[in-house]
Amino acid sequence: MDIRRIDLFQLHCLAVLVTERHVTRAADKLGLTQAKLSNTLGILRKRVGDPLLVRTRQGMNPTPIALELTEHIRELLAKLDRTVASRDCDAAIADVTFKILTLDSLAMVLIGALISMLRREAPNVSLLIGQLQLDQYAQALELRDADLIVGYVNAPPQTLHICHLFDMEYVCIVSRDHPFIQGALSMDEYLGAAHATLSFGQEYSPYLSERIVDSLLATQGSVRRKVLGLPWGLAVPEIVAGSDLIATVPIALAKHMAAWIPLQVLPLPFLRPPTVVSMLWHPRAHRDAPHEWLRAKIRIASDTARNLDAVLARLGKQVTR
Repeated sequence: MDIRRIDLFQLHCLAVLVTERHVTRAADKLGLTQAKLSNTLGILRKRVGDPLLVRTRQGMNPTPIALELTEHIRELLAKLDRTVASRDCDAAIADVTFKILTLDSLAMVLIGALISMLRREAPNVSLLIGQLQLDQYAQALELRDADLIVGYVNAPPQTLHICHLFDMEYVCIVSRDHPFIQGALSMDEYLGAAHATLSFGQEYSPYLSERIVDSLLATQGSVRRKVLGLPWGLAVPEIVAGSDLIATVPIALAKHMAAWIPLQVLPLPFLRPPTVVSMLWHPRAHRDAPHEWLRAKIRIASDTARNLDAVLARLGKQVTR
């Protein structure tokens, strides 16, 4: 057995399985599917060379090796918790400012959760949020103009560290008073409508999310009619609500804005894969303690965004406004 091939998450899964002695209950506690947990257990069995848990009429009984491993795992997790708690205490009294570049639509669902956490746990920590320019983010990190990048980044330089945060689902927004789109959206209506889109930089390049849509339509020999390009995502819903334009936007933004302004939130008439939201940072900050602490907090905040987006994605397939 090579213990270096077993990661902390797998060990945590084993500890919960030994405690619950039931795959379904353990999966619910971990927030995983049964299939994912069963697959993780299978990997552990191969790497340890032991069945670890044996199915009986009374449930899953741990083997002696599983019991011994679990004891060590709990000790390790307790030490890690104490270490993190110590760093949290240091952060709570630290006077530091972090610069983050992101998109305004992401700031709405992510930065809000993050700053609420920081105000409770580290009131002396400040954030400066800047607009993400997709053609300049690597330079911003290199020149220390930013500490972190949070956004949709295609093929980042291998010199940067990257962490996947969550996947963003997309829908179409339309005014409630749109002259010909009401309650549903066909492909012909989507292509026949006038579109508001996002662009950035002096060259007015389409955002990655917009390029994905254009590429998908191109594979079908179709093209949409883009009549308005904006650099501000939060401006799009207001403009759409007061016009006959339509827009393809993240579902979290759509549902949030539809609660305040007269919008229909409609499923796209074609399959669009979710956009990957990632966090990127420079290698010099990889082992920097305050930076590591902030990245951990952003991952926690992204869990909120991930859960919100998943719930809204399900609603978006069932409910239109």
